[in-house]
Amino acid sequence: MVRKHLSIGDLPFQDIRLGNFLYADKTKYIYNMLEMDRLKCCFLSRSRRFGKILLLDTIDSLFQGDREFFTGLWIGKAITSSKSIQF
Repeated sequence: MVRKHLSIGDLPFQDIRLGNFLYADKTKYIYNMLEMDRLKCCFLSRSRRFGKILLLDTIDSLFQGDREFFTGLWIGKAITSSKSIQF
């Protein structure tokens, strides 16, 4: 079993995925948020140090089309299994 490192500080999503860092997969929530038809804006109210920047960086990578970073994550499987998902 490969041991994962904990990231301390502000690491971009790409560095976390390329490095050997622990990443809690919350991409199903991102997918659900982006698929809402009535969503015009989204207020992300989270406490300090709870990953707001990492969440936005993950969404940015998704819209940039960096699919290699999503391999093995929930949304990566959803993108490859469905032809209707276009971000």
